[in-house]
Order: sequence, then structure tokens, then C-alpha cells
Amino acid sequence: MIIKQVHIFNYGKWHDITLPLRKGLNILYGRNEAGKTTLLSFIRGVLFGYVNRHSSHKNYIPSKSKNYGGQLEIIANDQTYIVQRMAGKNGGQVTILNNHGDQLDKSLLKKILGPFDRNTFDALYYFGTVDLRKVGKLKQRDLIYRIQRIGLAHSNDWIDYREALNKDAKKIYTPRGYKPPLNQKLKRYARLLDQIKTAKSGYTTYQELLKAIDRYHRDQHVIQAQLDQQNQRVKQVNQAQNTWLQYQKVKSLRPVMNHKLLPGFTADDADHLQQLSKRLIKAQEHVKLINQQIDEASSQVANDGSTRYYVQHLDEIRKLADQFNDVERKLQQVKLSQEHLANLNDQLKTLRSKYLVNDHVLRPMSRDDYQSVQHVADQIHQNQTKLQVLSQRLLMLQNQSGPHNSGKDYVTYGISGLLILVGAISSIWLIAILGIILGIIWFAYRLQAIKQNHAKLNSIHKDVHEHQQATNKFSRQINQYQSKYHYPDSSVEKWIVIQDDLKRIVKLTSERQTLKQHITQLTNDLNKYFNDWSFMNRQLTLSSDRSSEIMQLKNYVAKMHQILTLNKQADQQRQKYQQQLDEADGKQRTVKDNLDQFYQDRHVKDANEFTQQQKAQTKLKQQQATYRDLSKQIGNKELATLKHYQSYGELKALKTQITQEANTLEARLQDVTKKLTADQVKLDHLIHNGSYDELQQRAANARTEINTLVERWLDEVLASQWINAALNLATKGRVPKIERQAQANFKTLTNGRYVSIVFNKTQIKVMRNDKQRFTLYELSKGTVQQLYLALIFAMAQVFGTDYPMPIIVDDGFTDFDVTRRKAAVNLLKQLSDKLQVIYCTSDENFSSGQDVMDLNQL
Repeated sequence: MIIKQVHIFNYGKWHDITLPLRKGLNILYGRNEAGKTTLLSFIRGVLFGYVNRHSSHKNYIPSKSKNYGGQLEIIANDQTYIVQRMAGKNGGQVTILNNHGDQLDKSLLKKILGPFDRNTFDALYYFGTVDLRKVGKLKQRDLIYRIQRIGLAHSNDWIDYREALNKDAKKIYTPRGYKPPLNQKLKRYARLLDQIKTAKSGYTTYQELLKAIDRYHRDQHVIQAQLDQQNQRVKQVNQAQNTWLQYQKVKSLRPVMNHKLLPGFTADDADHLQQLSKRLIKAQEHVKLINQQIDEASSQVANDGSTRYYVQHLDEIRKLADQFNDVERKLQQVKLSQEHLANLNDQLKTLRSKYLVNDHVLRPMSRDDYQSVQHVADQIHQNQTKLQVLSQRLLMLQNQSGPHNSGKDYVTYGISGLLILVGAISSIWLIAILGIILGIIWFAYRLQAIKQNHAKLNSIHKDVHEHQQATNKFSRQINQYQSKYHYPDSSVEKWIVIQDDLKRIVKLTSERQTLKQHITQLTNDLNKYFNDWSFMNRQLTLSSDRSSEIMQLKNYVAKMHQILTLNKQADQQRQKYQQQLDEADGKQRTVKDNLDQFYQDRHVKDANEFTQQQKAQTKLKQQQATYRDLSKQIGNKELATLKHYQSYGELKALKTQITQEANTLEARLQDVTKKLTADQVKLDHLIHNGSYDELQQRAANARTEINTLVERWLDEVLASQWINAALNLATKGRVPKIERQAQANFKTLTNGRYVSIVFNKTQIKVMRNDKQRFTLYELSKGTVQQLYLALIFAMAQVFGTDYPMPIIVDDGFTDFDVTRRKAAVNLLKQLSDKLQVIYCTSDENFSSGQDVMDLNQL
């Protein structure tokens, strides 16, 4: 068996946890008080039953809750089972399920567990703290005793019975005892034989008394047999009298057994009829309710003349109603266009009044004329600019030849004359010559300048003339454009300035014309649209205002649309109710057909007839049950006896007769008993006097008592030996297998330091690898624990071949050092190849690892 998963609902400190386990070695780490022992107690509790608070086993039942328990998912015989045990009497309530969730018989758990109960499981597969005192007293007989307890189903009972037999045998006889009764009787019998040798008188009287007593005993036996027979007859007659009324009831009910019960009139059939009747009433009420709902839905449908007229013209109305938005847009456009037209008229009026000449509005120039005028204006502007420049140059030249230049001549000539005068006066002729040269040079310069100015003046006059002619030409062109466009002013700049206004007048005029056409088109469209609504004049009185009229039409269409929508909803609801009505009618017919079939199967017309027939069948069933119960109480033998009697009086007379005969026999028995008592007194007197016959009788009685005790002692001894032989046979040779496996385990645990275990009847010894032997008291505490562990695991390994149960170790290596602990874990890994191992430990060396489950994290 393998435990696949542990699920604790509530147990000790654990609440609603699930713990998966593997097939091989499972190491569960947890600090002290982490719940390791509680977990193991839960596993054994589910398998073998929870221990109560008064048990000798330690229990972990929650103190504040009566609701505890959980599940184990196990694999046994290649099948998966779920064993659930909840709080309850006798170890808890057990439920066994297969992997499909089907509940199985509880006895399956006993088959899975085999010969194991909690005690045998703990002795074989559970390893906890080692009691060194018990280990030190181990003998081969203790090992055999433990194997016998596990190797046979119910072996505990047989072993206890064997021990009881041995104990009872010792109470009867022991070879060296004094107190057992057989020992005492054998001693008294030896003394009695010595007395017989010396006493041989009074034998004849003794023999006669013995014969008389024997004859009286035979008479007593015969009379007592006859008396017992009569008493038995009295007892039978009394029994017949006591059951006579019941017998009469059976006779009166016997005819009802000739009638057969009709099928279909049980309490379940009555319940079925009641359910069918209720279903029929419910179906009828449902049909009635749906008809009311249909009438209510039909009443909500509007069907007056205006609605019918609207429906008749629905296509036309929908077509026109689809244009509501477009019509409203057109109305808005008309309104905006009219406002825009008024604005255009105001602008045109203002501009025309500004440019009205001789009842004519000035025209804007064409593009080419406008460009030509601009070009001419530019040329005129350029000529005027050039004329201004020429005038300035002419003025400047005139100024150069004017009084300003004459003043310079006076100064220059004055300086020259002054130099000549100074040179002459001072007789420095060089200064005079410089003055003469200066005057000559200035004169020559002035003469050349005058010539150049005259040439420039002539050129400027010529340019002025040419530009004036060009200006005159441009002026004529301007006059032509003025005549063409009737401009009152010849100012080209003004012409250019007013061109935008003149063009705007043309543009506004064109826009106004286009806008008028657009308004006309919109108005025609709207008139046509509203004329299309003329068929509604009988239903609606439309306003003369188009906006109000369109709003009136929209409200009317929305109202009628709402009415049609409500009508459609009401019609859909009516159709839904009609569908429900059809279904309800079908169900009603089905229930009615089932009810009719129910009556037809039982050959009744209605419920009243069924009730009457059911009562009759119930009464017949009760009478037949009463007949069977009474017949069973009386019994077939007693019924056969009562058939022989015709009346109660006959039984009474027979009882009187038998009673009288019994009284006669009782009187005879009393007489014989008196004679027997008198002779027995005489015999006792002879025996008290110690006669030979009395001693012989005492010897014979002693032999009888001794033989009886010997037989009892032999029964006890032989039965014990037979049980012991049977138990040894049932172990199937496991003792030598366990001894060999224990030696292998011990060698593994001690890393080869100890090579064998010597099993004796009185004690167990171990042999070290140097051939030296030690008793258990000579070994260290750790080595003794290793030996005990080797023995426990050896038994688990050998028995695991036939009964593969999981091995549970509860912190069993706490006293081991690192080396011993490592060797023990290696042995567990070897065991886990064939058996599941659950090892709980608080050793922090196992607090982490791939194969370790930390209980502190749950």
C-alpha cells in the first residue's frame, strides 16, 4: 500500500491542508511543535481508527472541536482509493471511495490492511524514540513472539490464548511446585495408599450398602426421566395454551393468503397520483393565466380610425418622414439665405450710392486695362521722378554758373594779384610769378568749367523735353481709359483705389442673383414637399407657417410611430403568450393522458375509486403481514401441534391429566430419595470409621480427581503446544529471513564495523568485524539504537514482501551523530526502493533540499 496524498480537514494543529507523498522516500522537515507527530497520528488514525481521549495511546484530537477528520488517497493492488474517516464512535466513521467517486464497502479497508491493527502496525512499521531498557532485554524468543503476533491474522488472540493456557496449566501442576492442586492430590493419594494396606475390615456391609445406593440411584434416574418427560409435556401444553389466541387469529386470517395483492396501489402510487393531480391543476391554472394575459395584451392594441388611416398611408408617410431632416435643413437655408440677401442688398445700396455717376454705377476695369493703367501710371510716376531729378540737376548747374561761382573767382584773382603786389613791393619776383601763374591757371579752369556746364545744360534740356513728350503720351492714354469707363476724375491713383469696391459691387450683384435663384429653388422644393402631405388634410389641420407645419408633422409621425411600436410590442407579447399557451396546452394534455393511463392501468375510473381500492389493498397487505408475523412467532412445529386440538378446553383437560401423572411420579421420587438418604448415612458412618472399603473408595475418588486434573493439565499443555506449532508454521520461515536481513541492516548502519547478530534464547549478542562478541549492555547507546533500528527495519522488509505497508519514522535518529544519521538515511533510501518511507525530522540538516517537504511552510 502506498499513501499518495494526505488531506486533513481538521486534526490537532492542522486545518484544511493537502500533503502529496511520493512512492519512495518522503522526508518531512519541521521544527519542534511543527506538527510532525500530529500528522503521523492522523495517518494511523485514518487507517486504524482515531484514539479517544481516554485511550492509552497519545491522541491529537482537537480539544475545542468535535468535528475532526480527513482523507488519505492510497494505492493498493494497483487500484486508487480514498479512505475518509471523520469523528465518531469506535474510532470514527469510515468512508471508502474509488477513483470515480463511487462509495465502496467498509470491509475493503480490512482487506487492504491485512493482518494489521494499530498495535501490530506500530510494532512493525513505526519507529520512534528507542527505549534502551527494552532493547537490552531482547531475546530470540521475544523476536519470535513479535513475528508470531504479526505473521498470522488474529494472531494476537491465539497468542493470548496460548499464554492463558500455559498460565492455567501452571495453576494445575508444576514439576517443582507445592501449591498447585494436582501436586497436593498426588501427595495425599500416596498417603492414602499407605492407609489402605492397614485397613481391611467391615467390607461385606459396605458392599451391600453400595449395591442398595446404586439401585436407588437407578430408580431415581428412571423416575426423574419420566418426570422430566411429563414436565416437558406440561410445558408444551402451556405453550399451546399461551399461543392458542394467536393460533385462532392465524386460522381466521388464513383465507386472506389466497388473495393476491394487485399491483399499483402502494403508497408510492398514491403519491404519484397526488403529484399527477397537482400537476394537472397547476397546468389548468397556468392555461387560464396565459389566456388572461393574451386578453390583456390584445386590449392594449390601438385600432381606431386615425391609426388605420395612418397604417394605410404608412409607406407614403415613411417616405415623407425620411425627408424631415432635409426639409428642416432647407427651411433653415431659406431663412439664412433671406437674411444673407438682405445683407447683400444693404451692402450694394451703400456701395452704389458711393459710385453712382449720372445715374450709372461706375464699372471696374478689365484685367488687361487695369494692368495697362497700372503700367501707364508707373511710367508717368517714373517720368515725373526723372523730371524732378533733371530739374534738380538743371538748378544745380545754373547755381554753379551763378553768383556763388563768381565769388570764388574774385577770391582766386585777389590772391593772385596780392601775390604779384607783394612780389613787386618786396622785389621777390618769384612770389609775383606765382601770383601770375595762379591767375592764369584759375582762368583756364573757369573757362573749361563754363564749357562743360553749357554741354550738360543742353543735354538736360533735351532729356526734359523727351520726358515731357512721354508724359503727354501717357496722359492721352489715361484720358482714353477715363472716357471708356466714364470715370469722373482723371486721377489714376483714385481709379486703382476704387477698383476693389467696384469689383465687390459686381461680385455682390452676382451673389445676390445666385442667392435669389437658390431661394426660389428651395421655396419650390418646400412647396412641393408640403403639397405631398395634402392627403393628411383629413387627419391634420396644418399651420401656414412652414416651421410650425414641419414640427406639427414630426410630432404627429412620432406619436403614431409610438402607437405602432406599442401595438407591435403588444402583438409580440400576445404571440409569446400564444406560444406559451400552446406549450401549456401540450403539457396539460400530457398530464391528463398520464393520469388517464394511470387510472386505466389500475382499472379504476377516478381518484375516489383508486382511494377505495388502495385502502382495500392496504388492509389485505396488513392482514397478510399479520398472518406471516403470527405464523413466524408461533413456529411451524407449534402450528402442527395446535392442529391436533379442537378447542382450548381440550388443552385444559390434557394439562390436568399430565399434571396428575407428574404428581404421582414426584411422590415416588421422594420415597426413593428418602431410602437413598438413609443408606447413604449408614455408608458415611462406615467411611468415617475408616473401614477398608471406605479407604478404597477414597482412593478411587482420589484417582478420579487426579485423572480429571491430569486430563485438564494435558488439555492445557497440548493445546498450547499445538497453538505454538501452528503459529510457527504461519510465520512461513520468516524468523531466519528476518535474522539475516537484520544482520545486513546492522552492517550497513555501522558502516561494516559490526558484521553479525547472534540470537540466543536468553539474550542477543553482536559480533564486531574483528570476531569479538558483545552483549547489548557492553554497547554504546547509539550502537544499541542502530541494532534496534536494524531489527525493526528487517521485520518491515520481510513482512513488506507480503504486506507492503509504508514505513513511518518519527524523529527516530535524534540521538544519532552525523555519521550514524547519514548511515540511517542511506538505509531508508534502500528501503524506499521497495516500500514507501515517510521520515519526519526536526534536524535542520534536512531543512532544504529537492526531496524535502518543509512543514513549517504549510
